[in-house]
Amino acid sequence: MTSLFIDYASAASYTYLNQDVTAYTAPAGSLTYYGTTPQKYKTAAVHPKTCGSPSSGTIFPFGAVIKTSTVLKTPSGTSMQYFTVEDMGDVFCSRGLTRQWFDIYFGYTSSDINQAKLFGIKTVSYTVTLFTNNDQSSQHFNEIKSPETRNWISKQGNILLFSCLLGDMNLKLLLLH
Repeated sequence: MTSLFIDYASAASYTYLNQDVTAYTAPAGSLTYYGTTPQKYKTAAVHPKTCGSPSSGTIFPFGAVIKTSTVLKTPSGTSMQYFTVEDMGDVFCSRGLTRQWFDIYFGYTSSDINQAKLFGIKTVSYTVTLFTNNDQSSQHFNEIKSPETRNWISKQGNILLFSCLLGDMNLKLLLLH
């Protein structure tokens, strides 16, 4: 699947140093916390805003982009540096990971599972970009999801994020309205 991202709004970026990063897998056909289909080596899961409360949402809003300061490599040599927040993991924050930890989706095959295990826990610094119309990053998007169609509409102030599956393309539009 390919992604198209059109950005017509401002963004706030924040840098986090020495954070844990891990890898995860999910059964074929699984959807993320936000109802999207995870993209191998692109989808990131993060902690909930409130540990133990999945309904609190994720610490970074849907669609936030994580860019690591160094290129990460899978055990088989695939390079990764950009990730999109679409999922939630370690809901109870009980794995002993840093607060701004993130988890990279590695796929669903037995080979993917092995690769995720071999990836282990790494420490990285990264910048996360939150697409907003101002610098109030604590006000996460209000989200409306349609699990049946995997479409999303998110709104904050005068910013509208629309995400949908169009054939084999995951279309994401961020617009001022």
